Amino acid sequence: MSKELTKVVDEIGREKGIARELLYDALRESILAAVARKIGKLLEPDVNIDIDKGTIEILLHKEVCESVDDKWTEVHIDEADPYKENPQLGDVVMVPTTLEELGRQAALVAKQKLFEKLRDAEKQVVLDQFQDRIGEIVNGVVLKTDRENLIINIGKTEAVLPKREMIGGDFFNRGDYVRALLLDIRLIKGWPQLILSRTHPAFMRKLFETEIPEVFEGIIDVKAVSREPGDRAKVAVYTTHSSIDPVGACIGLKGVRINAISNELRG
Repeated sequence: MSKELTKVVDEIGREKGIARELLYDALRESILAAVARKIGKLLEPDVNIDIDKGTIEILLHKEVCESVDDKWTEVHIDEADPYKENPQLGDVVMVPTTLEELGRQAALVAKQKLFEKLRDAEKQVVLDQFQDRIGEIVNGVVLKTDRENLIINIGKTEAVLPKREMIGGDFFNRGDYVRALLLDIRLIKGWPQLILSRTHPAFMRKLFETEIPEVFEGIIDVKAVSREPGDRAKVAVYTTHSSIDPVGACIGLKGVRINAISNELRG
């Protein structure tokens, strides 16, 4: 059980980009919940975890007694020697146990609590990673499609590209590469859902920043953008540099710059 839990934690951590400290805390809290489920909330046990080695050490506080009425909180004096030199009645010693010894119910509690904590950690990772990227272009790969949405893998998490936010003529299959604007992050049943758009005017503005160095560097200013997605668009550009033609710079030699943007927008 210990190896199983640490393996799950390690795999989820690598896949979702969750920090090692958060993984350790999630696993420790799940073990404490399992112990509390079995023996109640008395003295908190010591829990030592090594995720890399797949080991979990649980040490329970037990009182040295002549007669043991509760094996989870007491240890017979004749059996206390391995845990303390010259133990005396009334001493409290730390006795190791395992999830297996705590029983099936405690192990199930540990699993349930662990997945709750990992989900909370993953939620925070998503918010931390993308909260400041609203209004930026993200790149991803189509995972699946349905009648209303595309599900896009954008690295450590997934995003939704609704059909209403797609350009007329957009058609994507599973595995296709997609560029879109991160439009919003909404909490759906407590979970952050990333909403993408390819029709928003800001998508075109960001494409200009991506494809035209002078716009990215601030030499040329995009004053306004207006779109009928998939049909036509107008962009107003301006510069204070008298030596630069802002329209010509955006079009590029033989239209190479504006064509790259036009191709992304389905012509």
